[in-house]
Amino acid sequence: MVAGELKAPGAQSTFLVAVAAFAFVNLAGLLLAFTAPMLLALRTGLADAGKALLHLPSLVNLGAALLDLFGYTALTLLQPFVMILVFLLVEIRLAGPPKSWGTTARSLFYRAVETVLNTVIALLLAKLFARLLPGSLMTFTAAESPNVLVATASATLMILVALLLQDFGVYWAHRLQHRAKALWRFHSVHHSIEHLDAANNYLHPLDHALPLVFVGLIGAIIGLSYEDFLIVSAIRVMHDHFIHSRAPIHLGRFRAFFVDNRYHHFHHSRHFEHYNKNFSAYFTLWDRVFGTCYIPADDEMVETGIVGTRPAPTLWKYLTADLEGTGEDLVPPPPRGQP
Repeated sequence: MVAGELKAPGAQSTFLVAVAAFAFVNLAGLLLAFTAPMLLALRTGLADAGKALLHLPSLVNLGAALLDLFGYTALTLLQPFVMILVFLLVEIRLAGPPKSWGTTARSLFYRAVETVLNTVIALLLAKLFARLLPGSLMTFTAAESPNVLVATASATLMILVALLLQDFGVYWAHRLQHRAKALWRFHSVHHSIEHLDAANNYLHPLDHALPLVFVGLIGAIIGLSYEDFLIVSAIRVMHDHFIHSRAPIHLGRFRAFFVDNRYHHFHHSRHFEHYNKNFSAYFTLWDRVFGTCYIPADDEMVETGIVGTRPAPTLWKYLTADLEGTGEDLVPPPPRGQP
């Protein structure tokens, strides 16, 4: 049972770290939310609610403003930690506890720092795009129809197209992160993780910048609405935790078309024959088009990490992307077919 397995040594301290990280992200989110240019209406709503509370109290206005604030912070800051907890419990139930609870605790701490700093970067980029691209180059909205089924199908198709286009941007940003030495320094922080899973999964804050630029440009060009952007962001967060999970839950035959955890784990493989494979985030299409696709079998998993490199042992080394070498990369690789 999950409850019994959660009593493993170190489990209690890990969840304390998770709670502390959750509270830290909450507080930072409340402070950062007011600086977002997209929340101008929210600020006005809060001001009106404050005036109404002082003169003529209105719980409706105040409640609506607080719901808007909670919705923003939940999608950008809180949702990742909720998903981590969900996938962590699923992994423990189906695949056993993590290899190291200490490593999990450290990863959760890095993830909290990453989430806050990434939000700052995202807000700065949002302001930059607002200045450079005041209007979209094309209109990208769902077709309006009195028929509920038609309207739902149109909205769903629009989201899928947006994901496909954003996946194209992420694909090339990802390839650049592997090709350019300056970008790989920060991206290697993510790839250095051994025993990859939903909780033991973090990126360097600066590693988000290039994909955000590519995705932001595509969103600005097609004129993606704020509401649709929130939907796409929510899907991205959920999918990101799924593809990094070690739980024995996967897409089976549908892996030929959609990225799942088996597919993405081979992108993190320690083995040379898997290098520079499976860059896509949602669909296998772009990997197939550009010749970087590797489809693993359902029962095929692989060790993750970088040969010759250890994960960052301290917050300072994590923030400076100063990873420790082990010298293993100087040893000739084993014959083909051996681990």
